[in-house]
Amino acid sequence: MFKRYFLFCTLSILLFSCSSGDDISELKQDPFVGTWKLEMMFFDDVEQDLSECDRKANTQVNSDGTLFAQIYIESNGNCIADSGVGGTWEKRGNDYWTAILSELTKRNFTIDGDMLYDEFTDNNSQITYLYVFIRVE
Repeated sequence: MFKRYFLFCTLSILLFSCSSGDDISELKQDPFVGTWKLEMMFFDDVEQDLSECDRKANTQVNSDGTLFAQIYIESNGNCIADSGVGGTWEKRGNDYWTAILSELTKRNFTIDGDMLYDEFTDNNSQITYLYVFIRVE
């Protein structure tokens, strides 16, 4: 349950971010644009097991500065699509993006090739989380 909570938060943060107001033609070339699916998850450098249902989670990042995350949950042995969450995103530099869920939650994302990395430390537990997404489109 704890693992799914942080997965949900990560995908949600990908969705609730600030719009930079960049020119639309510039956004079309952005490497952040595309479809990303969860590939790996680490807690304090220890890889976590992902169920097939966890691996269905994906985020569609659009060239118009919007995105949508589809999250799946396991219920009574079935993998069910959640309602999903939409939002916007902002580029901060070469291969570096910031998403803000609220005034208190700020997350930074980096890209290396076809891999998207979201790493942060939870202030309460002091656990470092790393979510790795792979580009599928």
